[in-house]
Amino acid sequence: MTVSDLGHPVRPDDPQASLRAELLGQLVAVQFDLEDAIAELERSGSSTDTVRSSLQLVGDLQRQVGSANPVSLAAIRGEIAAGAATGRALAQQSRTLAGTETASEKLANATAQSRAVMDRLMADVFEARIFDPYLQFGSTEDEAAYRQREAQRIAIIEAERRKGSPDGDLNASGAAVGQLADAAAHGAGDSPEFRQRWEELVTSTAQLRDAAHANGISTEEFDRRLRDDLRAIMRSKGLTDSEIDVRFAANPDPLEAAKAYVDERDVSQLASQQSANVEATVATSATAEATTQYPETSAANAMAVLMAAGVTMSEPDPRAAPEHGVTTEVALAAVQTRLG
Repeated sequence: MTVSDLGHPVRPDDPQASLRAELLGQLVAVQFDLEDAIAELERSGSSTDTVRSSLQLVGDLQRQVGSANPVSLAAIRGEIAAGAATGRALAQQSRTLAGTETASEKLANATAQSRAVMDRLMADVFEARIFDPYLQFGSTEDEAAYRQREAQRIAIIEAERRKGSPDGDLNASGAAVGQLADAAAHGAGDSPEFRQRWEELVTSTAQLRDAAHANGISTEEFDRRLRDDLRAIMRSKGLTDSEIDVRFAANPDPLEAAKAYVDERDVSQLASQQSANVEATVATSATAEATTQYPETSAANAMAVLMAAGVTMSEPDPRAAPEHGVTTEVALAAVQTRLG
């Protein structure tokens, strides 16, 4: 309903035209607020009966303003102001209620998404062990410590998932974040499947934690466990406590710290790979240049030169006395002369 829908337009010669327009404007604004509140309540599945009753009252007041004579218009001015204030307050309360319901729905959706991601991780990472072929360890002790941390995380994941609660699912996701960060620190980042699994996990975990916060659920346990786990991972890679503290100072949020650490490992591995590629390219170029500049120094030509100089390739006679290098020196001199 709008002002033009009332059937009582403001007449140009109406002595109360400005007051009538002002009151109708107030009521139309409240009408819009109430209609928005109804839409939000409907999306959240909440009852809209109270707000609809208020909207009907606002419609009645609009009709009164449109048809009232100057005397009665002045009389209902206070009633309209009170009705508008009540309607605005009810609309605000309804939006708050709808927001609470929406937060609850977000928590349910985030929990379901987290469980789906964890189901895939349990099958791929912990059962099929898709990252194991990429893992690298500095020693048997290093691998044993890694497997111990892995076993502890599996126990935490299974126990927390059995709770069937959002905080339990969040704690399980936190243990999985630690597992993938540990795997990345030991080479799993080279797997073509790692980045997708990692992004899915950290995204679903962040959404679940945000939804938990919005619903008043504590995430202290999640933060503490992930921070302790990440510290143990960094120590396993030789970082000192002071170096680890610097990283946490830069990223106090443990989930952000884990993301930064994995990204740091990715950058380090990429730099190492690029360095190896550059070295291989330089070596290949140097070999090609030498072959072009000195074609007679290829392996086949060098062998021909040595044979022409009198050097023979045969198994040494264990009964023969060792030579003292004179023969070799003569042969090398001949080779150098031949090669110029």
